[in-house]
Amino acid sequence: MRKREGYTRLLSTIIAFLLVFVSIFAGQNLKDIKAAQTANISISSASATVGESVTVTLTISASSEVYATQLYLSYDTNILQYVSGSADTSGAGTLGLVNTDTFTSKSFNFTFKIVGVGTSSVSVTGNTRLIDGNEEDMTVSSSKGSVTGKAAANYSSDNTLKSLKISPGVLSPAFSSSTTYYTTSVDADVENLVVNAVANDSNATVSVKYANLDMGANKTYVVVTAQNGDTKTYTIATTRGDTTENESTTEAESQSESETEEIVETEVSIDGIRYKVLNSFEEHPLPEGFTEFVCTDYEGLNLLAGKQESTGLVIMYLENVDGTATSGFFIYDKDSGDFYPYNTVSQPNFNYCILPLSKAGISLTGLELTTGQIEGNEVECYTDADRTFFVFYGIDSNGVEGFYKYLISDGTIQLYDVNSFVASDAADVSKAEAKGMVSKAYKWYFYLSLFCLAVVLLAAIIIISIQSVRLSKLGANKDESEEDEDYGDVDLENADSDTDAEMSPEEEAKNDYETVELIDVDEHTEVAEPTEPTEEIELTEIDKDEK
Repeated sequence: MRKREGYTRLLSTIIAFLLVFVSIFAGQNLKDIKAAQTANISISSASATVGESVTVTLTISASSEVYATQLYLSYDTNILQYVSGSADTSGAGTLGLVNTDTFTSKSFNFTFKIVGVGTSSVSVTGNTRLIDGNEEDMTVSSSKGSVTGKAAANYSSDNTLKSLKISPGVLSPAFSSSTTYYTTSVDADVENLVVNAVANDSNATVSVKYANLDMGANKTYVVVTAQNGDTKTYTIATTRGDTTENESTTEAESQSESETEEIVETEVSIDGIRYKVLNSFEEHPLPEGFTEFVCTDYEGLNLLAGKQESTGLVIMYLENVDGTATSGFFIYDKDSGDFYPYNTVSQPNFNYCILPLSKAGISLTGLELTTGQIEGNEVECYTDADRTFFVFYGIDSNGVEGFYKYLISDGTIQLYDVNSFVASDAADVSKAEAKGMVSKAYKWYFYLSLFCLAVVLLAAIIIISIQSVRLSKLGANKDESEEDEDYGDVDLENADSDTDAEMSPEEEAKNDYETVELIDVDEHTEVAEPTEPTEEIELTEIDKDEK
């Protein structure tokens, strides 16, 4: 019985231990098996007159509880001025927020004062992170908002120049506020064109773009912005070089102007959204480094475009027709006939144009494909598991095309070495890929361990159960044996009683005598067990005494 109870206690202890171990093991690994949590950040839009204030609401909606929030917002300081709200830090067009509340949905408000006419996007940027209950980064998606500053009713719409002078060189034709296109020529040693432009209205602002001169043809733009936000652009076409070059360039300019009369505006469709290709850059000057030319590669039409010699990029200004998307410059790929947004990132020494990942011709392994915010541009790129950097495909201002690494924390960019990360011949595994591989292996290890534990547990139960049955049978046999012995003793006693009853008085007296004598011998003398001859001698002596 005691052994059975001991085995039972042992069985219970083993089962309890295995259950506790499995529970702890499973609990420690559930978060590794669990799918990554997601969160979406949406930002509202607003509009108001210059001088008024607006409130922009940022809302976070997550698939599970958010335990920590760190985010950054960017905006245009020429149009907006931050006043108050949920931001912990502000400056240089960036707001920072840190929050440790636990939530699945939460809104944050930011109040801005409109200080200029125009539209400013308000978007998530920088090292924005949301942490879940497992201390893991959530996968974050976001949509940008916008704030439009409108001019007051009494704001002036005068966007003309009162005077325009250059040095060196002479404008042709002579300046007139209603004339917006001029030509001039300078010597080969002139590297900059000095422009002196005065607005007709004191409330208007004047900006000069691309005054640096390269050899050959150049264009400098003078943009006048009226108080109400209306703009007018004056163009100065400058030729830097000798007289022969000047004459050749003048002819080219004349030819260009004649072609301009034939330039058409046409509609294009991008992802189902309608755009119109504009036939003038007066309101939207070309970015620095691009020169105006007529592109005939799109369906044989004469379209106004800009080309950057160092990169070979061709861009056109597309104006959204139905108001469902943002207008702006788009890159035209003559090989595929496609248009895609012209997104750039500025650095102290270089500018980078972000190209579609499909242009790379290869894919990266070990990094996660995502949509990231890079200087207000929402682009398709790669990121690491900790979302500390983005890798985009692009080309710099020197024409170097490839993958570039954008560090989210400080916005710096460097060329990204992809030799060991190309999907076809990757030799090393990045931190993100290694983490993914370990996670997958760990899942199989977890399931295999659970299976092994279940087998061990089942085997232990079977073995202990068999042993318990065997012990039960042995215990039952032992009880039966003890009962048989008890029955034997009773039969012997009964037999002795029967024997005594059948003896005569003489035989009883004789038997008692023999018993007493044997007892005396045992008490006083230690002798060996009597043999048959000894017994005969003793019996003889007894017979003599009786006689």
